[in-house]
Amino acid sequence: MDWLEADEELRLIEAVQTCGVEPWLWPQTLALIEREFRCKAYLLEFSTDGYHTARYCSPETAADIIDLLNCIQAEADKSALAFLLFEAPLNYPYCKMQLLRQSARISTTTNGVCSSEAFSGNSEIAGAPGAITPLIRNSHQIVLFACVFNGYRPHEIDQKKAIPSFQRLARAITSSLMTSQKVERLSETAGELGLMVAYSKEACALVTPDLTLALTTPSFDALLQRADVFEANGGRLAVHDKGIDTALVSVAADVSSALHTPKGPLNAAESPPASRTLFVEGSMNRLVRVVLNGHVGDRHGTNGAQRGYVHIQVTTQTDAPDEMVQLLRNQFHLSQREAHLAHQLATNGSIPETMHQLGITRNTVKTHLRRIYEKTGTQSQLELANLLHGLCRLF
Repeated sequence: MDWLEADEELRLIEAVQTCGVEPWLWPQTLALIEREFRCKAYLLEFSTDGYHTARYCSPETAADIIDLLNCIQAEADKSALAFLLFEAPLNYPYCKMQLLRQSARISTTTNGVCSSEAFSGNSEIAGAPGAITPLIRNSHQIVLFACVFNGYRPHEIDQKKAIPSFQRLARAITSSLMTSQKVERLSETAGELGLMVAYSKEACALVTPDLTLALTTPSFDALLQRADVFEANGGRLAVHDKGIDTALVSVAADVSSALHTPKGPLNAAESPPASRTLFVEGSMNRLVRVVLNGHVGDRHGTNGAQRGYVHIQVTTQTDAPDEMVQLLRNQFHLSQREAHLAHQLATNGSIPETMHQLGITRNTVKTHLRRIYEKTGTQSQLELANLLHGLCRLF
């Protein structure tokens, strides 16, 4: 078998490196490796409990080599697959011949091949020479890479050329996968920051489904310091109000469920996590509005991981700004009391709470509200609130 020239190997490595920023190219890159190496290439991702994710290699394609490695016994009654997944050193090539020895003992030598009577799958794979190595082993994934030279016998493979080329290719794949992971993390971080930037002037926080604080705005940090509604406890969010705590746990559970529910195609419509809006009394008898929204990030690749958060937005009732009161009086000819009532009602959305804050009766509220509707051209509390929220952007 004629081996790769230097320029052919370089072309393969360049294609592999491109996958670091364009991971959707892995299928055609693996096909290129198979053509140039004259082998069957396997890029296998597993979860940390040894489950094949099918991210880079379909279950049907991976089945034969996984079954073969499972039926080979390694040291301490472990299968060869278990050894490669959990113990074998990274980026060290294990020759398939040694993995297939009837002595069932793992060896790290680099020549030879034999068959296994215990394997009932693809006999061509069982009898072909090849090499396999673990590339990545971390807290959320394990990746193996293998090349099997179907149709060749051991003496037809130049081990002195094949193994070094395999090692260089394996290192390039490892580097590309790690680059891809960094790009994914940056994308996730950009999404997190995007959520926060949209509400940068508000008291906002992102918490993970286990209520770990991921990001907070300065205004939310001030809320944590006051500790009247929320408090930081060992990096996690503690809630003093039972109603908010129940709602937060519910939304977080919804996000967690969305993360662990099998998804269809990437573009398939998926129900967004739940959201909740609550009103509670904060410090100095101020009404506090708390909005909880669940967010699940985009998936990276067919089986890529997602990250989920609960976005918390807190608005504390304030007195009507002098500029707003003056604008309402000048623009819509509201009286001083009408302007204050319009602001309070738009802020808390509650007539009983507005009555309490301003110390007036329900009849007085209704009378003022009818005049406010007439002067502002609005017909409901929602329209009035939308009007005032728009005006608030002027300040």
